[in-house]
Amino acid sequence: MGLDITHLQVAPNKEFGTFTLLKDEIESSLKDLNLLSENVFSKAFINGIWEYVAIFRNDKELQLGKSILLNKNDGFTNFKLFTTETNPDLNKIIVNFEEYNQLNNFSKHTFKEKLTLGSKLQIPYKSISYEGELMKEVAYFKEIGHQRKGMDSKFFSFYENESFYCQLENFQKLLDFNHSSNHMYQEGNIQKHFLNTYIKGKSILHIDW
Repeated sequence: MGLDITHLQVAPNKEFGTFTLLKDEIESSLKDLNLLSENVFSKAFINGIWEYVAIFRNDKELQLGKSILLNKNDGFTNFKLFTTETNPDLNKIIVNFEEYNQLNNFSKHTFKEKLTLGSKLQIPYKSISYEGELMKEVAYFKEIGHQRKGMDSKFFSFYENESFYCQLENFQKLLDFNHSSNHMYQEGNIQKHFLNTYIKGKSILHIDW
């Protein structure tokens, strides 16, 4: 646990040491202008657990919960079907969804979850995930630079958790929060491995804590 800042750069293909990122994941978690060109993405079978279905207790909670899930600021969600336990066609809707998306033979996992709205209101729901291989648009990246912690508290007001950034100005902004008095400060690391090696259209900054 803790802050990790990573400079990733597009790699021509999948090889040892590269990272595979979903196009959906990048677009969902990108907080500035997308400078990556379409030709960096290709289609590949990706094995994963795909969280697709959210089932709420009633229509009111569905509307509130759906809004929260679709507008999450941290992390990547991939819900495609929202419904309620009170829907008389619930089972039929799920079966049709699974058939349409060719999920019939996938391992299926159901979890009880809760969303928090405000300081007190909690919205319970069930999520259904499917484990297996799907054809996805992906891009491959290699790690160019990494910073573990080393930032002051104002960093967390500017950047968002589990997010991506493409623009040079957001790489440069790291210097504003990187001071020698900070825990795990690495002298010259940001300049050398994040700014000097930045390539427009190929570099992407990943923030995670």
